[in-house]
Amino acid sequence: MLGKLKIRCIYNENGCKEILTLDNLEYHQKSCRFDKPICDQCFGLRSVDHNCVKYLLESQQKLIESNKELQKELNSTKDRISSLEKEIESYLQTIQELTIANEDKVEPILRTFFHTF
Repeated sequence: MLGKLKIRCIYNENGCKEILTLDNLEYHQKSCRFDKPICDQCFGLRSVDHNCVKYLLESQQKLIESNKELQKELNSTKDRISSLEKEIESYLQTIQELTIANEDKVEPILRTFFHTF
């Protein structure tokens, strides 16, 4: 008697419209194409009102926004690298100027240092 009871497939929320008797439910659920919530066409989450075109357009928009954010981050990183390169160049210039200005003082120190080894 309970075997004739009509029941929706447990994958109804994934898009399955089948209404089956309790006797047939287990067999159906083993082969139901809606057993996975991922659409075979667009790989979006499948639901009762799933629309591949809408999902793909929304995904594209999210990717465009993500790309814009990554581009901003890349530009900021490039600016920071450029600034650091200029800073390093300035330090190197200062070191070179100090070395030239103090050459007579640096040479005896270096000679002493290298003779100790």
